[in-house]
Amino acid sequence: MELDDLKTNWQKAGAAAGAADKLTQIIKTGKHLTVVRKVRLKLLTEAVFMVLLLFFFYDIFDGDQKPAYASIALVVGALFYFLSNLLGYFTLLQVVREQQILTSLQQLLNALKRMKVFSLAAMLLFSLSLLVFFTSAVELTLKKWLMVAAFGCFVGIQAFFSMRMWNNWIGRIRQQVEELAE
Repeated sequence: MELDDLKTNWQKAGAAAGAADKLTQIIKTGKHLTVVRKVRLKLLTEAVFMVLLLFFFYDIFDGDQKPAYASIALVVGALFYFLSNLLGYFTLLQVVREQQILTSLQQLLNALKRMKVFSLAAMLLFSLSLLVFFTSAVELTLKKWLMVAAFGCFVGIQAFFSMRMWNNWIGRIRQQVEELAE
């Protein structure tokens, strides 16, 4: 009976080592950092544009002629969007929180699901704040309503691709969790 237990343990150890070798290889090649680098670049690019927007919205976009609620909505929407992206970046940086890689990936999976909802809500809030700001002090003619509709279509397409990106990330992590759980 001891020999059978020893054989069973030996076979289990070999399977676990394969998964550990695969994770070690991924870490050594730096493939896990690719997503973090892309998110960092996106964060920096959007931060620059947000700062420029908030710095110039008063002069270039006639912020002094807009109602106060429109200006406040724009600032709050931009800050909420930027903070959402910053939170997502820090979530991706802290992948390993537990000693067990499976537990860490499960926690990351749950965090990514929450970040998906938060990120999409922030994007939609920022889009709405832009819409409120730019339509608050103008008379909406048919041409301007068509521009608003085009903006709505653009936001819808952006939301679709953003959701698809989040679903891909979540799917990859879910697949890793399932492979490690086996």
